[in-house]
Amino acid sequence: MPAIGGGPSGRPWRRVRARVLAASDVCYLCGHPGAGAVDHVISRKLRPDLALDPANLRPVHGSLSRCPWC
Repeated sequence: MPAIGGGPSGRPWRRVRARVLAASDVCYLCGHPGAGAVDHVISRKLRPDLALDPANLRPVHGSLSRCPWC
């Protein structure tokens, strides 16, 4: 079943994720480049209306793109 409300799957999520990472790949947590994931500043559970809002998304090092410096 596809995710509803801008979940972490589907074309809309992939597009906004690519847009955020194209603007910057600097991790908002550690400040190092090379982030390959995107994190919600305000949780999707709290504000599902902001799930696909680029202003609510930040690049972050995730489990698949760990920071090489930290």
